[in-house]
Amino acid sequence: MMIHSSMWKEIFKGCVCAACGSSNLCIEMQYSMAFAYKLITKCRNCQVVCNEMFTSPRVPSNESSRPPFDVNRRIVNGFLEIGKGHAAIEQFSMMTGLPIMSTSTYSDHLKNIADDNVKLKEVILKLSHSAIRKAHRDTDTSVCICDDDIQDLTVSYDGT
Repeated sequence: MMIHSSMWKEIFKGCVCAACGSSNLCIEMQYSMAFAYKLITKCRNCQVVCNEMFTSPRVPSNESSRPPFDVNRRIVNGFLEIGKGHAAIEQFSMMTGLPIMSTSTYSDHLKNIADDNVKLKEVILKLSHSAIRKAHRDTDTSVCICDDDIQDLTVSYDGT
């Protein structure tokens, strides 16, 4: 979702500050980390910070105390899906007035996407092995096939 910053006034129509009861609330974009922004909801009358949050959740990670943002990962993955890379993300950012993702951030996301794809391929391969063994057992009940047995199998794939 993209929203123009001028729309915040409409979003806060009817909302009031918990501290002073004023309806004079504003959103401040404190900083951004590529396409994820730190937003602060503040009362203009009493200057109380009502809420603060990022515009995107973080990607679950055991490796980092500050994991990357989901929106940034999705932007990189989306551009990869259409055959574009960092230069296209830069161009998109410049044309839309959004912050430009650094090459190091892009490279980190690219590596993590590649790692996730390797893990997914391993899972799919294990599921394929299980399905083939089950199909072979179901078609030839006279042969006892254990999970550790090696099967001679030919697979044809035309790439379409």
